[in-house]
Amino acid sequence: LFLLGGAAVGYVFSAVWHIGVHIYYRDSRARGVNQRMALVVGDSYSLPGVLAAFSSNAGSALKPIAVLSTDDVNPALLPPGVKCEKLSRLKEILNTTVVDCAVFCIYRQDPQRVEVAMLACQERGIEVWLKMDFLHQEVAVSTVDYLQDIPMFIFSMGPRYSLALLLKRLIDIAVAAAVLAILALPLALVAALIPWFNPGPIFFRQRRVGLNGREFTVYKFRSMYVDAESRREEYSLKNEMHGPVFKMQKDPRVTPFGRLLRKYSIDEFPQLWNVLVGDMSLVGPRPPLPSEVNQYSGWQRRRLSMRPGISGLWQIRGRNRIADFADWVRLDLKYIDEWSLWLDFKILAMTVPTVLRGTGY
Repeated sequence: LFLLGGAAVGYVFSAVWHIGVHIYYRDSRARGVNQRMALVVGDSYSLPGVLAAFSSNAGSALKPIAVLSTDDVNPALLPPGVKCEKLSRLKEILNTTVVDCAVFCIYRQDPQRVEVAMLACQERGIEVWLKMDFLHQEVAVSTVDYLQDIPMFIFSMGPRYSLALLLKRLIDIAVAAAVLAILALPLALVAALIPWFNPGPIFFRQRRVGLNGREFTVYKFRSMYVDAESRREEYSLKNEMHGPVFKMQKDPRVTPFGRLLRKYSIDEFPQLWNVLVGDMSLVGPRPPLPSEVNQYSGWQRRRLSMRPGISGLWQIRGRNRIADFADWVRLDLKYIDEWSLWLDFKILAMTVPTVLRGTGY
């Protein structure tokens, strides 16, 4: 309790400190203090968006002091007191004006002219920011990394490798191991009852698709009759899900005991082993069948860009009430785009009452 209390106090102090610093810099920058003088370079196509961003954010860390363009720019777009000059005046302005950084907006400019201009800034020790309008990225997050000594722009469609993802993995291992240890006896009882109610194997094994297309074997407590997979085609016309996924509320292939297991998601517990070995996470998109992935549209494949999970937004925001696979995928992509450790904690907390309500089938 002492450690938890100390951690809570530390978290609150850190949060208050960061909020205070943020408010201080925001207010001081709104008064023109603690701002960096920025030289903005571009053309009539690429400049409006950047200039609008400056105008709408008075508390920005950057303050435009001059605009250089390769063609004519509408004067109405310029910030108050800022003139638009020709790119040919770059060196003159750098030598006579206070410039902390240069913001380059690339679209139609001659790459060689842009490179010369960037080198002129770097030669004078001026930081260069680069906006790449020639690549239209709707959902990607861009970062810069190095391949040996070669700078590379990286466009990530999901969370990149980071300390937060490492913590997510460590939490997965700790929670999965703890749950398996605590529930070892009840799970052993379930394992013993499965063949007693219906002769056959205890576990159901199936190939699934995980992170970026990696295939793995998923484990569940068997909830269906042994010949269930061979009879799937027989019931394909009764699929209640629009799309590649098969869902049927009163599936006759499910055993009576299996129906109880599914109702409270008890059949999913062996997937904690998949979490331990790294195939899955506690939270993430559900792992699909290879045959389902083969039917995906291009945008639907993005749900494979994060490690699959036992629970997710789909389970807590509709689950069996969602009848269109496209809506299911949109929830998965929302999770990927908004992912954080806090979101995982919220999903796990909401999973418990969802499971206890017994809505599975």
